[in-house]
Amino acid sequence: MKKKKNEYEYDFNEKKEYYIYLYACERKLRKKKLAVIGENKYRTYEEWTGYIKQKYCGITTKSLEDFKRFLRYKVRAFKKINGEYGGVMVPFVIILFTILFERIYPDTDSVTNFCCIAGLVWIAGYIIVKFVYDAKVALMYEDYLEVIENMLEKRTMEEKK
Repeated sequence: MKKKKNEYEYDFNEKKEYYIYLYACERKLRKKKLAVIGENKYRTYEEWTGYIKQKYCGITTKSLEDFKRFLRYKVRAFKKINGEYGGVMVPFVIILFTILFERIYPDTDSVTNFCCIAGLVWIAGYIIVKFVYDAKVALMYEDYLEVIENMLEKRTMEEKK
């Protein structure tokens, strides 16, 4: 299936849905972001879940299952990115700072080196996490997935009756 220029898979525009989610979580958004969400301004989590249910109530169960798999993939991808950066970047940054610190200050003792390097690693880790991994995006996907799973469960219960 070919997508047109402004079409999104499963009618899911990540940026727009993220801003709608933030607004529902009572985050203040700038005018530019408010313009993206348009009239989809929900004040509570319940209103937000109602919006999702209304948006996806008309699609088939098979398409909803596919969308659920898509959301699961997105959740796993975000968690994997976070784990990889924590597991790979921290040792790399420690080694880098150790080499740099020994070159710049060769006469300092190892305790001072360790304290300075630990501080620099903490700051670098904080910056990396802030720029690379946004926990709110992962939370949005998890909440979205929960709503879709509830819709599927409700449909299967109705089909069994």
